[in-house]
Amino acid sequence: MYKHLKYYILIILIFIINIRITYSYKLNNKIYYTYDNITDFEDCENFIYIYDKNKTLKKKEVLKIKNKINLSYYCKNNICVEVDREALGQFVEIPDENGNMKIYISKSYRYDQLKSTELSYKISGGHDIIISYKCTSDSQCLTNKCIDGFCIFNEENPTEFCADIYINLLIFRYSYMHCGKAIGDICKKDKDCGSKHCGLITDLKTWKVENYCGMPPEGPSDSDFFFGFINLLKFIIAIFISLYNKSKQQIDYKIII
Repeated sequence: MYKHLKYYILIILIFIINIRITYSYKLNNKIYYTYDNITDFEDCENFIYIYDKNKTLKKKEVLKIKNKINLSYYCKNNICVEVDREALGQFVEIPDENGNMKIYISKSYRYDQLKSTELSYKISGGHDIIISYKCTSDSQCLTNKCIDGFCIFNEENPTEFCADIYINLLIFRYSYMHCGKAIGDICKKDKDCGSKHCGLITDLKTWKVENYCGMPPEGPSDSDFFFGFINLLKFIIAIFISLYNKSKQQIDYKIII
């Protein structure tokens, strides 16, 4: 009898555990996947960059890459994982210096967005499935800054984003990797951004105009000849302007003497 009782107790425990797991995943007849269980979702690769050893490099290795097109990385502690800049996911897996895997919420916002717009940390993952990238601590965010459930760009610890920068000057074309702030972060100069593109962007919700990191230059296209000619013309004009300014300064200096 005692032997059967052990089996009954085991069955009851399994039933109770199953109820608790189901309760933690379901709410209002919808299944929720969060930072804590996102990897349990069978289609999680649509929302998280799963660690791939073949697509992970040290930052110094990333910066040595030449003539690769549409290549981008998120970096943390000098360890970089390849991402798709055209469809940046909500989560990313990055190993630490000891090889231990760590999941981060990569979807980030500016602080002014938090205070002036209605943000959501939930998106649909399919029928009755909700993906939540709500943070509860700084360490969950790639930016290492969590405020009111949202990961916020961190000036003290900027998210490092690396991208290939395609240069087209008609007579020669090449690309190199540049690292800096992530797309959407506030910037002052082009070199601040991993995309090498800091431009005035209007927030359509707040109508606030400010310098934000935009997308990197597009790669080769059918319009390469036309844009290459324009870029080459700009380059030549810039050289002439620079030489003119230098010669003018020298003339002014001689007049003063």
